[in-house]
Amino acid sequence: MEKIHVIGKISLTPQQRKRLEKMGVSYLADTDPISRSDFDEILKRVGDATVVLNNVSTPLPESVLNRCHGLKFIQTWSTGVDHIDLKYAEDKGIRVANVRNYSTEAVAEKTIGAMILLANDLLTANLDAKNGNWNYQGFTGTELKGKTLLTVGYGETAKRVSKLAMVFGMKVTNSNSKTSIHELNRLIERAHFITINCPLNRDTYHLIGSQQFELMKDVVLINYARGGIVDEDSLLRFLESWNVKCAALDVFEKEPPGKDNALIHHPRVFVTPHISWNTIESMTSLTERCIDNIESYIEGTPLNTVV
Repeated sequence: MEKIHVIGKISLTPQQRKRLEKMGVSYLADTDPISRSDFDEILKRVGDATVVLNNVSTPLPESVLNRCHGLKFIQTWSTGVDHIDLKYAEDKGIRVANVRNYSTEAVAEKTIGAMILLANDLLTANLDAKNGNWNYQGFTGTELKGKTLLTVGYGETAKRVSKLAMVFGMKVTNSNSKTSIHELNRLIERAHFITINCPLNRDTYHLIGSQQFELMKDVVLINYARGGIVDEDSLLRFLESWNVKCAALDVFEKEPPGKDNALIHHPRVFVTPHISWNTIESMTSLTERCIDNIESYIEGTPLNTVV
């Protein structure tokens, strides 16, 4: 019989909680560790489990996995798997599963919302009005219609962003994992808006760096995918030169970012705390599918396995 531990805090409906209880979950975390680097705490939560349900706040690097002697299956409460050492897990015969496309609509809608907000400087205009001013001349926006959008990545979220953007009359271009750097740079040169929609891996780490920012001209950049895909130091530098007009960041290379992170305080950067996926609908779906995957693993047919 499998011993199942939920080692990170997840959103649960009463019905989902009952499903976990029926499966015999013997540990259910009600908080996340104070720090993602508190590996002793994470290891303590894993304990003697054969199956764990973790989240991005409870990473499982080699230094933890090599001490989890009974672990056989990891279900992550996310699509991204960069918080798990997949190579080590595979070498040790530990199966890993994620949940794909549960937040497609949430991320796509917030991406379009951020594009409209930034293109029209709505946040600053709102704050200015609340401070007692009424100066429409200081907030001249730009319309999405006729502008060129580049999605870096072309999975389900990018496809949905593209479809919504076309409703506004935008010209849409896309890159994918087969797009060469030369071709990506060519697409960047022509873009007015750029959205990041690819996973973080060895090939995409700092994919958007100094070379790419050099090619941008007054671009609106949105990263609601993963921190680390965009070189943050380069972004800050090219915000100052106005190659990047403004940016929306929901993710950072280090999370939570330091309070002294200059991007958080930059007047032309709209920052949110990794919430682009977070809607009632997507969260319910995410948990439901995690439980489905664990049940399938117990039955011998795990779904959405990564390794």
